[in-house]
Amino acid sequence: MDWVEPMAKAGASSLTFHIESEMPEGGMKTLIAATKEKGMGVGLVIKPKTPAEAIFEYADDIDLVLIMTVEPGFSGQKFMPEMMSKVETLRQKYPKLNIQVDGGLGPSTIDEASKAGAN
Repeated sequence: MDWVEPMAKAGASSLTFHIESEMPEGGMKTLIAATKEKGMGVGLVIKPKTPAEAIFEYADDIDLVLIMTVEPGFSGQKFMPEMMSKVETLRQKYPKLNIQVDGGLGPSTIDEASKAGAN
């Protein structure tokens, strides 16, 4: 919650945060609502060990989901193709959801992400 007001004042159009992050009192739904009240879009990020189903509770309230295809924080990692099942699960359940992927993407992996349903 500490970042919502300053980001809005700075002109941010959206905030994207890890679902695994420490949440303010009231939890994720409170953070999503506070962000939207400031006129910003909301994105949720899930790490490789977090199941796609963790998004289900929030999917109708967010603008995008970002699937990490590497463990965040370490450069040079290889794309984790097994994360594409998360993309497929979310695309099947939420056909209009903006689904992004991040980590290890390049000419040899982008088609796999696209075929799984990533935008």
